[in-house]
Amino acid sequence: MTNPGTINEPPIITMKPWLLKSFIKKSSHLKATLGAVKCSSLPLLLRFVAVAAFFSLICLGNAQAVNRDFTELSAFKTDGCSASPNGLPSTSWAHCCVAHDIWYWLGGSKETRTQADQSLKICMSEVLKTNNLQMKWIPGLYAWAVKRGGTPGVVGVSNPFPWRWGFGWSTNHDYSPLLIQSGDNFTAKMNSVVESIPDIGTQLNLNSEQIEYIQEKAMEVYFYHFANSFESKSARP
Repeated sequence: MTNPGTINEPPIITMKPWLLKSFIKKSSHLKATLGAVKCSSLPLLLRFVAVAAFFSLICLGNAQAVNRDFTELSAFKTDGCSASPNGLPSTSWAHCCVAHDIWYWLGGSKETRTQADQSLKICMSEVLKTNNLQMKWIPGLYAWAVKRGGTPGVVGVSNPFPWRWGFGWSTNHDYSPLLIQSGDNFTAKMNSVVESIPDIGTQLNLNSEQIEYIQEKAMEVYFYHFANSFESKSARP
C-alpha cells in the first residue's frame, strides 16, 4: 500500500491533494488557522505550506522553552481497542481506537485528553449510525473505560494499564502541555506514525476509508500540538 504522505523537518507535510483537502475540510482546528492566513487567492497547497512555515518560525523563536526530549519517546504502537472488542461481526471501529491511541501515545494537557476521549466517542457513534446499529451505549462505555483507566502514570507503579495517558514515555507524564521547538525530533516521530498507518490498517483489516481517517487524525494531532505549544509559550511570563 502506498504511503500517502510524509512529515518532514521543518514541519511541512507533503501529501496527495485528495488527502490534504479532506483533512482540512474535516479539521475545524486547522481550517480556522488557514482562515487566519490572508492569502486566500493562493492555491490550497501553498496556503497549507504557509501555515506550516508559520508554525516553524514560532518554534525557532522559542528555543529557550523547556521541552521534553522527544528522542525518549518510544515508537508508536497500537493493538486497536486494547482489552476491548474492535467492533462487531458486521462492522469495525478499530480505526477510532487507533486514532485515539495516537493522542494517548503523545499525551499533553488535561484538556487535550478530554478532546481525545470526545473524538473517540464521536467516531464510534458515527460508525454505529452509518451501520444503522442502535447501540448508543457502546461509545459511552468505551469513553468511560478510557477515562477511568487512562490516567497519567507509569505502568506497574501508578497506573496498571498500558494505555495510560502519555504511554509513549517511559517516565511519568502528568498533564503538562508538550512544548515543541525546532529540531526536537517531534516531526520525525510524527512522520514515523504516518508511515506506520498502512501496515496497522492491514493488521487490523481496516478498509481504505478507515485508514484515511487515521491519517487525517494523525495530521490533526500534529498541528494541534504545534498550535497549543505556541499558546503555552505565549502565556509564559
